[in-house]
Amino acid sequence: SVRDSVLRVCRNNNITVDFRPPTLTDLKKASGVFISSTSRWVMRVHEVVLGDLLLLSKCNDSKGCEDESLSTSFHYPNCQTTENIRMWVLEDVESHSTPIDQDI
Repeated sequence: SVRDSVLRVCRNNNITVDFRPPTLTDLKKASGVFISSTSRWVMRVHEVVLGDLLLLSKCNDSKGCEDESLSTSFHYPNCQTTENIRMWVLEDVESHSTPIDQDI
């Protein structure tokens, strides 16, 4: 699966993977973000936009909504690590694939 490939290439390249949902702090500190799926493989995320309910929840839990740390979105410029993972996954999937005989 693509997930297995992502985990394999991360392990082979000493990239730590945490098996948990990302936190707001993770999103703030991340240099790059991607999603993976069978149809999209590894696709870079350019921006994460927080929903109104999440933002409202954070405003109610803090000392008001004037807190500048409560960003409504996070932008991710080109991240070399994300691009490397994308390329490594493509190579990994290809190396574990069996060619289809075109002469059948």
